Amino acid sequence: MNPSDAARILLRRRRMRESLTAFAQSIQIPGAPVGGDDSELFEPVGQGMAAHHVLMCEAIQRCMETDYGRLMLFFPPGSAKSTYASAVAPAWAMGVTPGYQVILASYGTDLAKKHGRKARAICKQGVYSDAFNGSTVRKDTSAAEMWAITSGSEYMAGGLLSGLTGNRADCLIIDDPIKGAEAADSPAIRQQVMGAIELDAMSRLKPRASVILVQTRWHPLDPAGQLLPEGYDGESGPIVCNDGMTWNVLNVPAEAERHDDPLGRSPGEMLWPEWFDEQHWSQYRAKPRMWSALYQQRPVIEGAGRFKREWVEWYEVGEQPEALNYYGADDYAVTELGENNDPDFTEMGIAGLDEKGDIWLMDWFYGQVSTDKGINAFCNLALKWKPRRWFGEKGVIHNALAPAINRAKRERKVRTQIELLASMGSKMARAEGFFAMAEQGKVHFPNLPWAHRLVEQLCAFPVVAHDDGVDVCAVFGRALDEMPWAYIPPVEVHRDMKPFSVEWLEYNAPKAAVGGRTR
Repeated sequence: MNPSDAARILLRRRRMRESLTAFAQSIQIPGAPVGGDDSELFEPVGQGMAAHHVLMCEAIQRCMETDYGRLMLFFPPGSAKSTYASAVAPAWAMGVTPGYQVILASYGTDLAKKHGRKARAICKQGVYSDAFNGSTVRKDTSAAEMWAITSGSEYMAGGLLSGLTGNRADCLIIDDPIKGAEAADSPAIRQQVMGAIELDAMSRLKPRASVILVQTRWHPLDPAGQLLPEGYDGESGPIVCNDGMTWNVLNVPAEAERHDDPLGRSPGEMLWPEWFDEQHWSQYRAKPRMWSALYQQRPVIEGAGRFKREWVEWYEVGEQPEALNYYGADDYAVTELGENNDPDFTEMGIAGLDEKGDIWLMDWFYGQVSTDKGINAFCNLALKWKPRRWFGEKGVIHNALAPAINRAKRERKVRTQIELLASMGSKMARAEGFFAMAEQGKVHFPNLPWAHRLVEQLCAFPVVAHDDGVDVCAVFGRALDEMPWAYIPPVEVHRDMKPFSVEWLEYNAPKAAVGGRTR
């Protein structure tokens, strides 16, 4: 071997050890098994690494190298998320750190064993042994669910509900904890799966161990949904979750929807266009739940919600009518967010009614805050918008807060009158008036983050962890009879013109269009 070739080989070995991306680019990545799922032979992957694969590998490596690293990966089917997270990455970490222990858990043992076979196939490659000082699969470990390499690193695969016992983990990978829509729709199965994650899988962690959750978002209360905080709106980055840990979330939908897309795509751009053409995506777009959950990572519940996403009338800030009568509504909670609780939200909003009786949502506050902060938010909104009236619902909370609210109104000189509506029926019945308005296309939402969060809550209701925003919308719907519409004065007739003459019509045409009304 000449010095140039030797230097090139040494550089490749070093890069493979230092970078998961370089490692993935150097090995033969296993594709579909040849001859069935139990096969030890795999077809080679047909495409090289795409931009989202590099993004994925970088996030996985950061998680594995961080004490108590936490990572959620949300990618559509076919994007190779399981290949990189459950086969390539574990094989790399096991080679880099002798004695490294991986536990891979899926909804079923057969799926977990499939990932285990792929990882083992990587560790059998000559390039792997060459990069990691001769490490290869030990001959005395032949089971796909439990095997090891000669450096002492171990890989254990199993089904979540079948129990994970015996091994400890430097890295726990939970890949597809929910089998599909039917399982996700079952409260009993969701509870079983989350219990298995919390009590069985997480109890296997060593100190400073990392956890990677690879999932398709089938349901708002799936494992990821139970971890993510209220108001999560599809963003990527570090998110403080309900378990008290900061999870790095990497959400890459098939079609970009956000301006802060982690791949730098503009809204409407598709994932991996050099591999997936539009015809591939179109066969799934026709199935709303499948498209929303599997491909866009926005879980919805088939037929469970009264509110439909297609009812939403979006508008850009500044496009609302000039003539609006403003009103406020609230739903107070009394407990502040703490380390061991997940209380209801205090929510309140401002809505304007135009001359046709349409509702234009204008401003919103929400937070798991103490009562004084909620009352302060009410005063801020009332002073900013000067609503004609403010509505709430009679009950224990409003009765208890009334003295504090009245005192704050006096101190801050808030003149808005508060009217409390009588409590009635179920939450669904109370929201029916607002839903009926939305179904007619008479509710307009601003293209702002809080409005997108509110729409997601409305669509998920009644199967949603927190429905306080729905309660505020319900108050608006119930108070419609007490909310006069905006008034646009009639067009003035020019004294020197004959009414309805050509000259009169030309003169008054611009005025007649004010507020979108034709006279």
